[in-house]
Amino acid sequence: MSDHLIDTVLIIKRALYRERKQKIFLLFFILITAFLLLYAAALQTETALYGLCTIASLIAFVSALLFLRDLLRFWNPDSSALLQMIIHAPKNIVWIYRINVRFSPFGIDFRNRISFCFRLMNSDMLQIQIPEKDSEILMEKLERYFKNASFGYSREKEQLYGIHPELLQKD
Repeated sequence: MSDHLIDTVLIIKRALYRERKQKIFLLFFILITAFLLLYAAALQTETALYGLCTIASLIAFVSALLFLRDLLRFWNPDSSALLQMIIHAPKNIVWIYRINVRFSPFGIDFRNRISFCFRLMNSDMLQIQIPEKDSEILMEKLERYFKNASFGYSREKEQLYGIHPELLQKD
């Protein structure tokens, strides 16, 4: 593996580990909410409120199970589709661009993330969120490693990709 590829893989793995930690936190939050709703249902004497709390807790438990299934499916970052594509089939990635995602509740900048979009030859898209500090480094490494891919977003590239993804490949 080249140095550019190793650096790229490390940055993406860090982002995947961060995403996994966030999903685990959210899973625990959903489970705690489900248990609190079930406890609230057990304390109710009114049947209507009991039924509402019970149904809400069951929905939360089912959501937690579905979330756990998705979390376990992608537990190991090495098995991620994006890393597999970068390492084993880089020619299938035809277009890479980034989108700045701002989380600003009530107009207060809370968090900035850069979302990297990898458009593939088969018209699929793989996406990963990278912290702002790593985004410049990652883009630089990707540009050095993917000589055949187009970089940056534009309407023209989007139209070419819609017609046929192969039109964005460089020779």
